[in-house]
Amino acid sequence: MMRLLIAALAALLLATVGSPALASASTTSQAPPAAASANTRATSAEQVLFDLLNDVRAEHGLEALQRDQLLDQIALEWTQGMAPQGSLSHRGDLRAQVEQRVTTQWMRIGENVGWGPSAEWLHQAFFNSPPHRANMLGEYNRVGIGALLEPDGDLWVTVNFLDGPDLAQVTPPEPSPVEATPAAAWAVNPSGVV
Repeated sequence: MMRLLIAALAALLLATVGSPALASASTTSQAPPAAASANTRATSAEQVLFDLLNDVRAEHGLEALQRDQLLDQIALEWTQGMAPQGSLSHRGDLRAQVEQRVTTQWMRIGENVGWGPSAEWLHQAFFNSPPHRANMLGEYNRVGIGALLEPDGDLWVTVNFLDGPDLAQVTPPEPSPVEATPAAAWAVNPSGVV
């Protein structure tokens, strides 16, 4: 509850100042520690976010995104690290993870991360933020979503976007060592853009 109060105050400050901040991903290629067992995977929230995302894309004349189970795994692992730490951040090794586990034939990748009271709330918060909306309406054809529900009701989510070969044309690459490069990305939380 205290987190929601702090988030509300931060949102008021953001509304007054009105400028989003850029969150730079870390240069480390290690994922954060696994989530505490009290958090549960929120597959229904993942589906709601997926459906809302494709609905808004259709409203803007864009093709639906394909749900990619490998991107789902990458997104869920990242969410499992953020939630117990209570801190939003972008995955600095997202590129390496995509190339090692999904495909080396990608043209662009993106990521939205956030936490809030519901999937619907997070969808609207992402859509209200220009950089997050750019990912939602961007030139991507695949998406992975990982969501966790905390015992207090907070929903943590990572949404990974990818533009690459259609899923029917892809076999996952063999794991190979890839040097991670830092990336800049955007995040949203109840206090605004991080």
